[in-house]
Amino acid sequence: MTEKFSHYDTVDCLKTDEDMALYFEACLEENDPALIAHALGVIAPARGMTQLAKDTGIGHQASCGNTLAAISG
Repeated sequence: MTEKFSHYDTVDCLKTDEDMALYFEACLEENDPALIAHALGVIAPARGMTQLAKDTGIGHQASCGNTLAAISG
């Protein structure tokens, strides 16, 4: 018997600003720069890259290519 799995994408669960904020806060609690960078990468498509750059104060280039460096100092 072969098991079938459906595709899971966290973006599908982030429907509201509150969902995104709670997800990001949970990732921040882990104090792991790689996880924080990943969380931003998950939130970005849900929110839109331009809006994310505006909200965080991180420039578009930093948010696209150098997110980890921008948030880890």
